[in-house]
Amino acid sequence: MSLWDRINSRLTFQSGIGFMYRQLFMHPPPIAAEVTLEGQTAIITGSNTGLGFEAGRQLLQLDLSRLILAVRSQTKGDVAAEALRKEFLRAEIEVWILDMEDPESVAAFARRCQTLGRIDIVVLNAGVQNKDYAVSPKTGNEQTFQVNYLSTIMLAVLLLPILRAKSGSAGRPARLTIVTSTTAYFAHFDNQRPILPQFDEKYDVTKCYPVLMYSKRGDDLEKKILSETRQMLESMNVSHTQMHGF
Repeated sequence: MSLWDRINSRLTFQSGIGFMYRQLFMHPPPIAAEVTLEGQTAIITGSNTGLGFEAGRQLLQLDLSRLILAVRSQTKGDVAAEALRKEFLRAEIEVWILDMEDPESVAAFARRCQTLGRIDIVVLNAGVQNKDYAVSPKTGNEQTFQVNYLSTIMLAVLLLPILRAKSGSAGRPARLTIVTSTTAYFAHFDNQRPILPQFDEKYDVTKCYPVLMYSKRGDDLEKKILSETRQMLESMNVSHTQMHGF
């Protein structure tokens, strides 16, 4: 990566100017007019509000046939589902309970997905952003780390073989998307120590450079994180077979 590429990366992703640039000039390409999701099933986590709700709405605008709102609150999920049902009368819209702080709930949700006849789209959008340090009582991990990373990776790992088995269209694989945030660029850790336990610690974060991931040190860091993640998933009863390919 050239010096200019590094400077451009930092300006684009790690500064206030970069934030404004992304808002004003970075847009997804338009969807072709002939695209239709008729007959397809989508699952979106954290979908009773915000980006998750809007993602569901836009999929339904493309004639999605079945939408599963995976949320922690039945009441809030029902309110969101009813709003979408009024707008999209022909779609089947369901609310499934998923508590991303609870590994047992994540595993139960994945097992329930096995009952579906087909799955075409999964958007793992659920996440939290806390101002203050908070611990998930069911795991003892820092809440943001548990929800945004560990449970999200766990759910992705558990869903991948299900998606392979239940892809609805011949020759067209199911799609799994994980929503992330620019705040990922503002992490700081000591790569001489185990990485994941550091997310449970209280400290002020400082900026690190995402271009790190293009370096030898970044390769080593990625391997270390993957190894530690596998160990943590094992402690959450995810088997070696389920983690095959991860």
